[in-house]
Amino acid sequence: MSILGAVIVPHPPLIIPTVGNGREEEVQTTIDAYRQDFTSAPPVCTNCGAELRDGAKFCAYCGTQVAAPALANVCPSCGETVEDTDLFCIACGTKVGENAAE
Repeated sequence: MSILGAVIVPHPPLIIPTVGNGREEEVQTTIDAYRQDFTSAPPVCTNCGAELRDGAKFCAYCGTQVAAPALANVCPSCGETVEDTDLFCIACGTKVGENAAE
């Protein structure tokens, strides 16, 4: 496991619910900024932590193979993206969920 980032949090760290005890709303802007920074972070190598280039299949610094992104579920008939919980495609009606082969 690699470190993805670090932040400096004022004391007391009100963003932690058990510490803030309901006062988290006072620092909601800060909480949102932390979430945005970490969710928008570029992908990094699981071995060395180097930032990965778009479309990289291997890390440019250590050669570790990059895991392929998870493929979205798609309807076999029309290619529309379907949710894991869908039983039928919303675009064409093809059965896509549990027991789709029946």
